[in-house]
Amino acid sequence: MKKYLLLTLTLFLLSCNDKEEQGVETSNAQLVVLFSPYGLGDMGYYDKILQGLQSVRKEREEMESFFYTPESLEEAERIFSDWLSAEANGKPSLFVFTTHDYEELAYKYLKDTHRLPEGKSVLLFESSNPDELPLHHFQISMYGASYLAGV
Repeated sequence: MKKYLLLTLTLFLLSCNDKEEQGVETSNAQLVVLFSPYGLGDMGYYDKILQGLQSVRKEREEMESFFYTPESLEEAERIFSDWLSAEANGKPSLFVFTTHDYEELAYKYLKDTHRLPEGKSVLLFESSNPDELPLHHFQISMYGASYLAGV
C-alpha cells in the first residue's frame, strides 16, 4: 500500500510540472493533506500514509507540504474551503483527503463544479467517486486479505 501511495503522489506531482518543461517559470508545487480527526498515532493506516508522504517530502524538498489533523469535521471543512478559494498563483496544488469520510464534504463543495480552478487537484482515498466529482480517487479492496488473515 505504501509503495502505491508513494508512486501515485510522486507521479501526480511530477505531472504537475509540465509548464517547467515548456520553459515557463512556475512556483513550487504544493501538497495539502487532510487526515481523519484522531486518525494519527495508533501505528495504523494513517501513520503509514504519513510515512509515505514524508518520503515524498524528502525527495521533493522544493514542494510545500501542509498536513492537517482537524479536531472536527467543521474544522476540516474550513481547511478545504480555504484551500479551494485561495489563489493558486501559478503553482500546482494537490489537496488529499486521506479517508472516504470526507466524501460528503467533497460533494458539498464540488457537486456543481465541472472543473477545479487552474492548477488545483483533489485526491480522495478509498472512494469509488459515485457522484463523478471532478477529483482523482482510488479504492483498494482488502476484503480478501482481511478474510485470509482472519482465517
